[in-house]
Amino acid sequence: PLTGRSREMEGHYKFIDAKHVGSVLDEGTIRIARQSYYRSRYESTGDEWIGDPKEGYSELHIDSWHVSHPTDSDVRRLRGFGIHVEGTRSNMRLDNVTAFVEFDDFLFCVARGDFRELRNEMCVPSDRNNNPYNACLRIKDLPLFYEATRVGKVIADDGRRLTNIACSHFMPVAYTDTAGNGITDFYSNLKKRKIFSPQREERMMFHVPQPQYQQVKVATIRCELLKHAFERVL
Repeated sequence: PLTGRSREMEGHYKFIDAKHVGSVLDEGTIRIARQSYYRSRYESTGDEWIGDPKEGYSELHIDSWHVSHPTDSDVRRLRGFGIHVEGTRSNMRLDNVTAFVEFDDFLFCVARGDFRELRNEMCVPSDRNNNPYNACLRIKDLPLFYEATRVGKVIADDGRRLTNIACSHFMPVAYTDTAGNGITDFYSNLKKRKIFSPQREERMMFHVPQPQYQQVKVATIRCELLKHAFERVL
């Protein structure tokens, strides 16, 4: 268990540019962006430390699979590959099949861990990080932060208010360069390539299902509680 100074340095950290600190601490706003925003950011800038061409990309692979009498569970797994089974279920076989999906939820991402280690990764120029951050906020009251994201107004960049949003708590990202096994795994919105593992990312996901909002890539959550949920540590 963490004790003393180590415990003080452990937490959820949002590394940002110093010019945006006031938006959080003075105005009570945070920005969320779709996963497609980060994919397009890489396409436009080539910066793979923040942009990611495979953000939200989940791949499953089957080398060889054969079943004489598929169960309902087998059929659901096949459906994950876009294979819909109709009529008689018998003697099914798949060989060397790969399928993928690209998620496009809104994200709010933080780094979780020891502040000193994270600062070295996020704020010091390196071969990976060509645009280091120069400021950092720590979530000092996580329950208050969750309440703010629950009750706050979510406003798209074009001024529309987004409603009926389903959001998660923070969940850790799994870092892997290996496709999932299609028989035992499922598509995941929490996978990133190993090159990003030093970021120690945890993410909140905001699902906005309404089709009229599909073109909205960036939005702002506004709530007075956010002013009190964060503290500046850099």
